[in-house]
Amino acid sequence: MTPRLLLGLLLAAMALVGGGLLAAGLWIVRRYEQQSGLLPDELLLMLAGGGLLVFFLLFVLGYTAAELRFLRPMAHLARQTNAAANSRADRVVEAPKHHSLGELPDTVAALSRALVSSRNEVKKAMTTATARLDEVKDRLEAILIDLTEGVLVCNLDHRIMLYNQSAVRILKAPEQLGLGRSLFGLITREPVVHTLEQLQYRLHEGTEPSPTETSTTFVCSTEDMRGLLQGRMSLVLDKEGAVNGYVLTFVDISSDVVDLAHRDSLLRQATEGLRSPVANLRAAAETLATFPALAGSERTAFEQVIFKESKSLSERLDSLASAYRRLIDRQWPFSDIYSADLIGCVARHLKERDNIDVVMVGIPLWLHGDSHFLMLTLEYVIRRLQAFSGATSFDVEPLMGDRNTYIEIAWEGEPVPAPVLDGWLDLPLEGAIGDRTARQVLDHHGSEIWSQARRSGEAALRLPLPAPGRPQFDLPREQLPARPEFYDFDLMHQRETAGVRGQRQLRDLSYVVFDTETTGLRPSGGDEIIALAGVRIVNSRILAGETFVRLVNPHRPIPPASIRFHQITDAMVRDKPPIQTVLPQFKAFVGDAVLVAHNAAFDMKFIRTKETESGTFFDNPVLDSLLLSVLLEEQETDHTLDGIAARFGVEVTRRHTALGDAMVTAGVFLHFLDLLEAQGIHTLDQAFEATESLLEVRKEQEQY
Repeated sequence: MTPRLLLGLLLAAMALVGGGLLAAGLWIVRRYEQQSGLLPDELLLMLAGGGLLVFFLLFVLGYTAAELRFLRPMAHLARQTNAAANSRADRVVEAPKHHSLGELPDTVAALSRALVSSRNEVKKAMTTATARLDEVKDRLEAILIDLTEGVLVCNLDHRIMLYNQSAVRILKAPEQLGLGRSLFGLITREPVVHTLEQLQYRLHEGTEPSPTETSTTFVCSTEDMRGLLQGRMSLVLDKEGAVNGYVLTFVDISSDVVDLAHRDSLLRQATEGLRSPVANLRAAAETLATFPALAGSERTAFEQVIFKESKSLSERLDSLASAYRRLIDRQWPFSDIYSADLIGCVARHLKERDNIDVVMVGIPLWLHGDSHFLMLTLEYVIRRLQAFSGATSFDVEPLMGDRNTYIEIAWEGEPVPAPVLDGWLDLPLEGAIGDRTARQVLDHHGSEIWSQARRSGEAALRLPLPAPGRPQFDLPREQLPARPEFYDFDLMHQRETAGVRGQRQLRDLSYVVFDTETTGLRPSGGDEIIALAGVRIVNSRILAGETFVRLVNPHRPIPPASIRFHQITDAMVRDKPPIQTVLPQFKAFVGDAVLVAHNAAFDMKFIRTKETESGTFFDNPVLDSLLLSVLLEEQETDHTLDGIAARFGVEVTRRHTALGDAMVTAGVFLHFLDLLEAQGIHTLDQAFEATESLLEVRKEQEQY
């Protein structure tokens, strides 16, 4: 029961009691008058009416006084106290101007000042601690910058927690690489998941964690199949020895063999250069043996020297070649390779460079070898097969044998004769360092290659490879999630489309706060976006280093009235890309994050009108900081971005620029997260539910 209702009931009770007393008095007077005849009936009626009027006036005056002096000041005090308690800003409770609450407002104001002072002390302590952490962070960054290897630190959900600039350079995907983003938008899933589970199993079976149990090498490809990476995964353990994440270090695999290939070329030239003298020496010895014109003793000594030296030279050559092969085999970056990664890269390269279609068939398997040179060999062989058979499409399938694995290439046509295939193997591989041939690659893998008829009208070429060091099917392959459903912007139905994200805690979600600048205010009337910017929020932190900023060519003049606000002129956007190019880039930056904007319906309307043209659709949940302001601070009348920023002490810089406004909105949104939690709103679905009534009113207003 509210204080206002309680007071009203008490006053009503007073009125009833007073009326009852008056009625009792009148009854007594009436009895007295009937017995004595001293008072007329008219006077009694006047007395009764006057008494009732007095009680009514007392009731009204009492309630009004209580409302003005008690109830409204108490409500004002409650709002101020709630804002001070749940806001990050230094807000001191202001006492109401007129009240009868005694010392209560001053006491509450003193408490709020003490709260502000305590918060400032905490901030000071946090600043000191942050400075120390920043010092450690700077040292770590200095170390990471010096590393030529890419470094990624991920949690068990495969979300990126830290990365260095070498990772950005190697992966060549700066818009998809960011804190809180999924690792699998950058590299393929299966090798990482398998390696992590293998290490976890190895750690579980061991007694004391050791480097050999908590780290191992693996090979994977980039998500776009443009390159292969050789990396090492190391588990991150907590104090109890439980796994809470992992570190990936990786390099572009082709750079590992530059020096090795150079030494290989020099040594190969030296060994090949010895073959001719040895052959001549043996020929001379055979000639002497054939023509016995020399004297017996002279001939015998000469023959012994020739045969002895030729034999020694041959043995030395064989030994040198054998030792060379062992040295190269140890230094080649052999590792387990996921067949989908290898074949996917081959398919992409051949399609882009030669317009040859490679279809990956069968179940992906683990292979073992040097992925870089295997990729070059497969590309080379398929090009030769295309020239030989005229086929433009090839099925490539990994197969399992008793001890080895195989890669089989199939096409419509005849098998390749052995002499033709043998001739291919001695030609240098295109793009190989050191002019290596396919035969050398096969020799290093202890492999050979052959062609055979497969079925009527089809032929195949099969390449055996060493067995991988890991089992093929020890873990079930995870199925990729279905493509999310696209939908039109309708904030009143987001709970129906948010899915599992709706049940997640607001603080656990990643956000991209964005803003647009436009030629005008009518997207349906031909106005266009001329600037789009966004900033990422992860773990309740604004990541100023992870921003998206683009100017957009609207292909129409920008009105002077609009230039006055955003200062973007026609000359500034003349050479910029159109919105059809920018929207896919923005979608790649956003990923699966929740979108946040101030007056989001306006910005999303401009984006929605261009989704079909750009082929990019935004199914991300959307939160509106304007609606949140109305929900959380209903007593306030100013819900503009400037007004909200002023109340929370958010610094406003570069106002009316897309990135500047996005930064301000991000600062405001962090304060709203605090207030949402204070009102018991913890999940995305709860936030949608809380704003539905406001959206309904807003929708009705838009109809007029």
